[in-house]
Amino acid sequence: MTSAARVVFVYGEKPSGHSAAAAALREELKRLAPQARACEISLASEVAPVVGPVISAAYLRLIQMTPRLWNYLYDNRSVASALKEIREPLSALHRRRLRRALAALEPDLVVCTHALACAVLETDRGQGLLRAPLAGVLTDYGVHEYWVSAHVDLYLVPAEPVRQELLRRGIAPERVAVTGIPVHPRFRDRPDRAQARRSLRLDPAAPVVLFEGGSKGIGPIEELLESARKALPEAQALVVCGRNEDLYAALKRRYAGDRRVRLLAFTLRMPECFAAADVLVGKPGGITASEAAACGLPLVIFQPLPGQEHKNCDFLTRAGAAVRLEDPARLGATLRALLRSPKRLAAMQSAARRTARLDSAETGCRELLGLAERNCRPAKML
Repeated sequence: MTSAARVVFVYGEKPSGHSAAAAALREELKRLAPQARACEISLASEVAPVVGPVISAAYLRLIQMTPRLWNYLYDNRSVASALKEIREPLSALHRRRLRRALAALEPDLVVCTHALACAVLETDRGQGLLRAPLAGVLTDYGVHEYWVSAHVDLYLVPAEPVRQELLRRGIAPERVAVTGIPVHPRFRDRPDRAQARRSLRLDPAAPVVLFEGGSKGIGPIEELLESARKALPEAQALVVCGRNEDLYAALKRRYAGDRRVRLLAFTLRMPECFAAADVLVGKPGGITASEAAACGLPLVIFQPLPGQEHKNCDFLTRAGAAVRLEDPARLGATLRALLRSPKRLAAMQSAARRTARLDSAETGCRELLGLAERNCRPAKML
C-alpha cells in the first residue's frame, strides 16, 4: 500500500447505517494510516440519482405496508435466482457508472458497506475489471444473498454465527474476519451519564427513555411515547426523530412546554443520547444495536422489520440484551417492569456490553489495511 493509498467506501445512501459504518472506518483509518486517503461513493446520489430515491421509497413502502411479502422476498434464494435476469440489466447500468467513478479515484482498496454495492462490483472484480481488492462489511447479524460471492476478497462480519453462515455458503475461511459492526470512536469516547444529561438539559436524577426510529424516524413513535408517559410519569423521554420532519412537528405541538419530553431532529449527538439513557426503544438496525451495546444500553425492540431487523432482533434477544414488543400499548408496562427492577436492568446492561465490540472499527481497519498490503506496497501503520 503506497504512502498515498486511496481507499474508497461504497454504500447505498446517506444518512444510513451503511454510511455510518463507512464513517466509523474512515475515522479509524485516519488514526491508523494518516497518510492514506479515503473517499466515498453513494449509490443513491452519485451512481443512481434518479432510480435510487425511487427504489428507497418503494422499499420503505413495501416493508411498512406488506411486511410479510418482504419477509418472503428477503434473502430467498429461489426468488433471487428468478430475479437475476431482471436485476442484471439494471446492475450493468450501475456497474458502468460506478466503474467510471472508481476509475477517476484510482483506488487501492474498495470497501462496500451495502450488499447491493457489493453485488454490483463483484462481477467486475471477477472479470479483472476492478483490479483493487474488494471488501464487504456486513452491518447486520445475518447474510443477505447479495453478499455471497467468490470474488469478494475479504468479509468483515459482526459475530461468529455470521462467519459460519458465510462458510456454509462456500466462502473460504481465510476470507472472513469477525470484527464486529463498526462503531464510531465517538461512542468509545462518549461522556459519562451525568455529563450527557447536563448537556441535553435532562434531569440528572430521573430515568431517561430514548426513542429512536433510525435516520428516517420510522415507527409509531407517537403511540409508543404516549404509552410510556402514562405508565411512567416520573421518566423523561428523549425522542430522536431523524429526518422525519412531520413527526418532529407533531410531537413539538403535542408536548410543547412538557419538561419531561425532549425532542431532537436529525442529530450527530447520538453518543450523548445513548450515554444519557437508561433504555432504548427503537428499531434494531445493526448500527443502532452496536452503538447501544457499546454504551451498555438495553433495547426494547418494537415490531422489527422483516429481513435484517428480524435477524438482528433474534440475535439481541437471545443474548439477553433486548426484549421484543409487538403491541405499542404494552410499552408502558414493559418499561415499568424494567426500570423498576434494578437487577433485571443491570442484567440486560451487562448482556448488551457482552455483545459490544468497542474496538470494532479499529479491528476492521487493520484487517482492511492488511488486505491492501497483501495486494500492493505496504502502508505505514501507527
